Amino acid sequence: MNKDAYYFPHDSNAKDDPKCVLLIEQLGMEGYGIYWMLVEVLREQPDYTYPLSLLPALARRYNTTTEKVKAVVCGYELFTIKEDRIFFSDSLNRRMEAIAEKRAKRSAAGKLGMSRRWSDNNVITPLLQCNSNDITSKVNKSKVEKRNSIKRKATAFVPPTLSCRSTVGHSCLLFFT
Repeated sequence: MNKDAYYFPHDSNAKDDPKCVLLIEQLGMEGYGIYWMLVEVLREQPDYTYPLSLLPALARRYNTTTEKVKAVVCGYELFTIKEDRIFFSDSLNRRMEAIAEKRAKRSAAGKLGMSRRWSDNNVITPLLQCNSNDITSKVNKSKVEKRNSIKRKATAFVPPTLSCRSTVGHSCLLFFT
């Protein structure tokens, strides 16, 4: 899998949606495959839209006909066409909006946690004003203190012994040449 591939949720029963049922009935599984190819292409776009003028290029790229791709985009109410110029999926947009909201909440929570950890009065200190030596010295000082607080028990070195008995009681033979 490509490291730049991004996850997006979709219904596991999308094939049972009446629009997809009709699509599969009329264009077969190729039509359903074209539908998901289009959704994935939309997902890769920054604004989740795609120009209608580039449908022939998609058809060539994925070894199908322009007519079939246009039929999937225009004929089953699975996509919204705007100004006869671009198309998008309302369903994909809703899902991506939910992901963006969740990501924004996590980011805000992370920034709040960072501000509580590294600054006084729970105010975020800009990184440009932060002296990296201060942070490093705090970290190094705590490591040194921790290391010094651990008492190391000195043990004498005991060389290993050669035993001719294994743990199950069988004797072993040693050959020296």
